[in-house]
Amino acid sequence: MSDRIRLFVASPAGAAGAALWAYCLAVVTPPTEPDRSARLAIAGNNTYWVRDVRWAALVVVVAAVVLVARGDRVRSALSVLGGATWAAADVVLDRAQIGGPAAAIGLAAGGAAVSTGACLAVRLGRRRPRRWPVASAAAVVGTLGAILLATESPSDREATLDPVTWAVAVLLAPTAIALAASLVPSPPRWTWALVVASGLVPAALRLVPPGHRLGPVLLWAAALATALALLCRADPWIAAYGRPRRIALLSLLTLTVLGVASSVGLVAQLAVPMGERLTAWAGNVPVNGADSDILVSAVGVLDGLAVVALWAGLTALRPDPVPTEA
Repeated sequence: MSDRIRLFVASPAGAAGAALWAYCLAVVTPPTEPDRSARLAIAGNNTYWVRDVRWAALVVVVAAVVLVARGDRVRSALSVLGGATWAAADVVLDRAQIGGPAAAIGLAAGGAAVSTGACLAVRLGRRRPRRWPVASAAAVVGTLGAILLATESPSDREATLDPVTWAVAVLLAPTAIALAASLVPSPPRWTWALVVASGLVPAALRLVPPGHRLGPVLLWAAALATALALLCRADPWIAAYGRPRRIALLSLLTLTVLGVASSVGLVAQLAVPMGERLTAWAGNVPVNGADSDILVSAVGVLDGLAVVALWAGLTALRPDPVPTEA
């Protein structure tokens, strides 16, 4: 993938991620959060679901920069640091109760400018991409996009719940595909079919009734992660996109790893209440003691890292080296 194509794909994706973040913060968030001034205001499970969608949108911005930087370690690390700073700013803006169309437009324009500027600043010309940083980014971004589809709200009747969740998930999946495709000289023809599926499958999953989405979401996450492994050839056990039995084995291993990682992520957040702390920092009404303030986005990132660990393990078990073509 040429530098121009990387920039052509990454810049719009990053700008779109910034715009979705701004829209979710200024338009979607205010009506979904409890009134802080009300004496009897309470919050429950999934009250702050928009926070996960906003942060997932920021991951698109970071991934866009990594794509243009070709996985360069310094530039990629700086992009992650920039994303963390942006997430901190998100908490501050949430606390300030920023809202309204004017704020959304201003934040979207500023965010898109920052994202585009970052993409232009990190270009590395014709240098070959670093395989594992790019493959790792593809795994985390793709898995997060799938897990995000499990997002629910207290009533599941908000008009914006399905559209914004679908929009961010659809933005994450093609970005992950672009990252994986950048590692091979000529992506296979089925790459376009995967791009189409990354838009249709999330739409279908949002039609599954709340409370029954986790299983289908994990299946989609495993299928997407397996396709990404084939695309960027992160799994050296499978050659030339063949050997159906090995593909099936990889899918089963991926599904198992995702199930375990999701369980660990949920239990870990009960032990270390990150969601509660973020809610307090944002000045929002705390979740009542009978419910849990869970970060779905954190579970998605952990699942993505588990997929990276699986790929690394499979690579280490192979006696001969992994191909290093660009």
